[in-house]
Amino acid sequence: VGKNGLHVTAKCKRYRYVFPGVERLVCSHSVNVKQIWGKMTKMLAIKQNLSLFRNMRLLRIFLFLMILHLTTSRAICQQAELAEWPRIEGLLRQENDSITVLNFWATWCKPCVAEIPHFEKVRKEFEGRPIRFIYISLDFAEEKEKRLDPFVARKMPGARVWLLTETDYNRWISLIDPNWSGSLPATLIYNHSTKKRIFADAELSEDKLKSYIKQISLP
Repeated sequence: VGKNGLHVTAKCKRYRYVFPGVERLVCSHSVNVKQIWGKMTKMLAIKQNLSLFRNMRLLRIFLFLMILHLTTSRAICQQAELAEWPRIEGLLRQENDSITVLNFWATWCKPCVAEIPHFEKVRKEFEGRPIRFIYISLDFAEEKEKRLDPFVARKMPGARVWLLTETDYNRWISLIDPNWSGSLPATLIYNHSTKKRIFADAELSEDKLKSYIKQISLP
């Protein structure tokens, strides 16, 4: 409702209701109901035009139901998990029958951002099958909240995203692949059951990614 400055939009995984000035509150780890209520009612009072809501009781019910939805649903923005190198190293050593796709990327890397839609399309297509996609971000830790998390919530809802906290790249790059120079994007696809692995330090198309997965799947 533009006249009253009240906007309802759908973002962030399933839903996210956004009032002007309240968006950042909704996108936090915890939702403070009292704080959100205060922000919204203050914003509406400033407009001094509640003619649309002739019944103030109806307005209160509407706000209450909206806050209840925010606090009980999974509408809070998805965020990247912090991961130290030992966690990734353990993943590489883990013995199972699943195919693992590790994509090393960053929001400041244009080719990385360009291939994300292809990876997401393939990931969703393979849901329910023994294959897991994990995006390992090399973004700067100080930009997590302002840059990485909003990108993940907007472009990669439902995906597993880890922010690697290990800044000594020389420690682990060669462990991913001996020939990797450290350039991005880079993707490692492996299957312990077939003893196969493919490493690509280039932007991948949807067809190329599917082709690699098929090669890994064959006995």
